[in-house]
Amino acid sequence: MKAKQSLKLGKVDLNIKTENISPKVKSLSGIVKLPKNFDEKKEYQNHLEKKYGV
Repeated sequence: MKAKQSLKLGKVDLNIKTENISPKVKSLSGIVKLPKNFDEKKEYQNHLEKKYGV
């Protein structure tokens, strides 16, 4: 039996087939703990500014 998960983002419905996730990737899932107020967009912006010297 194939396991499927459905993720709804706004009007987009993504069907995720969990059997395609390798054991290595599954083992890495949840390994990083971030604060609840972590702003990934802001951190990515900071990363790009450092990388390109803006």
